[in-house]
Amino acid sequence: MILVMSGTKDGREITKLLESRGYEVYSTTATEYSSLIDGFEGDGVSKPLDVNGLIRLIKDKNIRYVVDATHPYAAIASKNGIEACNRTGIKYIRFEREDEHLPVSDLIVNAANFEEAAKKAFSLGKRVFLTTGTKELKVFVEYSKKSNGILIVRTLPWTQSINLCLSNGIPPDRIIAMQGPFSKDLNKALFKEHDAEVVVTKESGEAGGVIEKVDAGIELGIPIVIIKRPKLNYPLLVNQYFQVLDFIQV
Repeated sequence: MILVMSGTKDGREITKLLESRGYEVYSTTATEYSSLIDGFEGDGVSKPLDVNGLIRLIKDKNIRYVVDATHPYAAIASKNGIEACNRTGIKYIRFEREDEHLPVSDLIVNAANFEEAAKKAFSLGKRVFLTTGTKELKVFVEYSKKSNGILIVRTLPWTQSINLCLSNGIPPDRIIAMQGPFSKDLNKALFKEHDAEVVVTKESGEAGGVIEKVDAGIELGIPIVIIKRPKLNYPLLVNQYFQVLDFIQV
């Protein structure tokens, strides 16, 4: 049995690839929303698992390999996966999207983390269009209040995400609940419609639609704050789906 830590398009594609080659796959996602998008047809669990939870799962399901295809910013999940594999003596394979080759532009502003991104964003403009979801929403709300700014949030069309926005004081007309990724034209239309002065995104690669957001911002003359990926010391890192197969021998 192979465990795929999923919740991304990459996780879905890797699961399909493994199953097409006859491997048994058990998938995990951190949320019920991700599991719905993934469309589990076989075994799977849709809740966060700590190290001990992963160890129990590995033992219960007789897992022999863990393929970590979680989001590039899900650092805690990846650390838990590495530790669980170390403690059970099984192989850990990290799949991560390759970095997107972004255009060179003075409008691109890099940030090391979410707090730095919030600080920089509200120093560049009053109307900040947040495209990173709600996971780190509170820090952007705090900086919007400090600067007397306006925060527009694009998030998943999911009750929990919308309620989190509302509970943090984001009015309904500043909540855009849509499933991405989005085309450059749609990004431009949304940025213009909401009079965005700054856009915040993550360095999420092709599957995350970062280039479409960056291109839209540049064409509109809007600064784009890009939160850099967390850097982890992965035991084994691959960037192509077929490379996962190269390291699995069952």
